[in-house]
Amino acid sequence: MYPYIYFNSLLFSTGLVDFDFLKQISVNELSRANYLIFPVFYEVMFEYSEEEYAMNGFSKELIEQTKKLFYDAIALARQYQKPLVLFYYRDPVKPLPIDYNNTIVFRTSLFKSTCSNNELAMPAFIPDIIEQFKEITHKEYLNNFILPKPNKPAVAFKGQSAPLQLSFKTELRLFANKLLPKIGWNEVPVYYNRGYLARRLALISIINNKKIESDVQITAWNQQKQDAILYKKRFLESMYQYPYQLCSAGFGNYSFRLYEIMASGRIPVFVNTDCVMPFEHIIPWKKQMVWIEEKDAKKTSEILLDFHHSVHPDDFKDLQMTNRKIYETYLTKKGFLQNLDKALAPLQVVK
Repeated sequence: MYPYIYFNSLLFSTGLVDFDFLKQISVNELSRANYLIFPVFYEVMFEYSEEEYAMNGFSKELIEQTKKLFYDAIALARQYQKPLVLFYYRDPVKPLPIDYNNTIVFRTSLFKSTCSNNELAMPAFIPDIIEQFKEITHKEYLNNFILPKPNKPAVAFKGQSAPLQLSFKTELRLFANKLLPKIGWNEVPVYYNRGYLARRLALISIINNKKIESDVQITAWNQQKQDAILYKKRFLESMYQYPYQLCSAGFGNYSFRLYEIMASGRIPVFVNTDCVMPFEHIIPWKKQMVWIEEKDAKKTSEILLDFHHSVHPDDFKDLQMTNRKIYETYLTKKGFLQNLDKALAPLQVVK
C-alpha cells in the first residue's frame, strides 16, 4: 500500500483530523502513491450544524479554510490521476456531491442492494467497552470475560426499539406497504425505521420463547440521557453476564451496538437489513454471529436455538475470544487504518 495523505499543518493542529496514524504510512510524493487520502470526515466540512461546530471548537474561518484544502486535494488527485479516498461518518445513505469521479468513500451506513462500486463500509469507532466496564462498574472484565456455554441460550438487549405493541395506525401502514409496491405505488411513511421494526420482531420472538433466557429492556432516548451513568452501568453489566446480544441497524443502516458486542467478546444476534459489513471479504461475519435476515426476524428464537445447540462448548468460548480479537485487529480506529490496504482490496486499486 502506498497512500499519500493530504498533509497540511492546519489540519493536524486543530483537532479536525481523526486519522493521525495515517501520517506514519504516507509516502512523500503523490506520484508514487496508489491513492490520495483526505483525512477529515466529509460531514465536518459540509454537514455539521452551528451547535456541532461550537461544541467541537471549530470556527467558521477554520471550516472555510478546510474546504479550500479539500478542493485543492481534489485538484491534485485529478492532476495526478489518483483515486481520492474520503470518510463519511453519518447515518444518511445518499451520494456525496463530489466533483471528481475517481473517489472512494468509506462510510458506516450503506445498503448492499444500492451500494455503488466506489463505496466501502467502515466500522463505527467506539470507546473500548472493556475499559468503560472497568471505569463504571469498578470491576475487571478482561480477566474473566469468556463465558461458558449455558444450557439455555441467554440473550440480552437494552436500548431503543419500535414498541412491542404497535398502534393500529402503524400496523395498517405496514400492511399497506406490503401491497402498494406490487401495484406500482410508493410506500406510505412509517414512524419507526427499518432497523427498529426488525429489532421489534426479533425481541418478540425471543421474549415469547421459554427455551431462551432473556434480559430485555426497551428504553427511550430521553430515558437514557436522564441518567446516563446508571443506564450505561446496567447495559455493561448485562453485556458482561449474557453471551448473546441482540443488535440491528439504528437510524443509519448499520449497528453501532454490533461493535460494542464485538469489543466485549460476545456473540451478536444480528438482524441484517441489507447491510454492508466492514472487511466482509476478510471477516467471516456469518460464522462469528447468529446471522438473521430481516425476512426471518420473526424466527429469531428458532435460529438462535439451532445455532446454540449446534456449537460445541469449546467453540463457544473460542468464538467469544475470536470476536474480541477481530475487534482489536480490524474494528478499532487504529486497526482499521493499519489495515486500510486490505479494506481497499476489493476495489483492486492499482498504482
